[in-house]
Order: sequence, then structure tokens, then C-alpha cells
Amino acid sequence: MAVTFEIKITAIATSTIYNLTGVIKRVDFVVRGTKENHVYEIPESVSLANPSPDTFKVLSSVVEADVIEWVSNNYDNLPSTKAHVEYMLDKQISQGELIPTPMPWATN
Repeated sequence: MAVTFEIKITAIATSTIYNLTGVIKRVDFVVRGTKENHVYEIPESVSLANPSPDTFKVLSSVVEADVIEWVSNNYDNLPSTKAHVEYMLDKQISQGELIPTPMPWATN
């Protein structure tokens, strides 16, 4: 079964650049992978370059999909982060389901 990945934005930080207010300069996010009912996620952060005044998008019109696209295009470690998430999921799956079990020698 393949891993399903998603990027979830957890925070943004803005600045004023070139007299443009609300320029998103840093994005905090998690890379979340799901495989066989197991979930593993890693928190990450990426700094964004200054936008061109011609392509600047006003903060009030930005949606999460825009920011996810910017993260995907600017976070160089995304392939290795996904590989690590997949590794950890495979490790969880290989351990099988761990069930908390009372110790036979312990009494209440």
C-alpha cells in the first residue's frame, strides 16, 4: 500500500516588503503521511523569498492551497522528509499492533 501525503499549514509569519503589507515570509507546516491506518508527521518550516510586486497576492485573498503550493515549490527537503515519514510508517507497521498488556506478576 502506498503512503498518502499531505502538507498542513500550522502558522505563517508576514512582513512588509517593497511597501507591500502582509508578505508571507515564513511558513510552519507538518508533512503528514498515512499508510494502513498508521499516521506519522514531521513539523517543518520554510522561509519564502520576497515576491515580485507584479505577482504579489494580497494576504486576505491567500488560501491554504496557495501556501501549500509555495511550500512545495520552495522547501528543498520535501523529498527527503517524505522518505523519512515513509520509513517511520514502515517501521510502525513492521512492529505490528502494540497492545498494552498487564504484567502477570502485578496485582491491583
